[in-house]
Amino acid sequence: MTEYKVYSRATGAFMTSYRSPSDAPIDMAAYGFAEYDHQPQSDDAIAQPIEVNDHFAYLIDIGPYFDRFGVAKLPVLACADNVVQAIVRDVSVRKWIDLKRPEVAQALAYITTKVPEVTPEIVQAVLAYPVLPQENAVLRTSGYMG
Repeated sequence: MTEYKVYSRATGAFMTSYRSPSDAPIDMAAYGFAEYDHQPQSDDAIAQPIEVNDHFAYLIDIGPYFDRFGVAKLPVLACADNVVQAIVRDVSVRKWIDLKRPEVAQALAYITTKVPEVTPEIVQAVLAYPVLPQENAVLRTSGYMG
């Protein structure tokens, strides 16, 4: 397992870190290779989890939530399984998704049993990374919180 640190190519700012089970960097929707540099870390420089104090950090708008699925987005949305469709409808009627709620992880665990394109790496990309400002812009400007 290799540890990676992710930096913005535009600003050079550190964004997050993750461990890749395949020892290769993961091109995730939230931190894609085009806009972010994924730098492998040596064993003696393993990154500590980042502390996030922003109350918006794990609240994501609906479109960006599905965008985090990357290549698995359409297979999830097109899945004919009744429970997957119920999950998609449940998510779609909300104003935002709290990525730290246990039922979100439970729903993703179920989806992985029905949609083989949803890999453990995709689940990690959906759940584990703090939300970028553009991923909850609607929430931040809606007056619901803040």
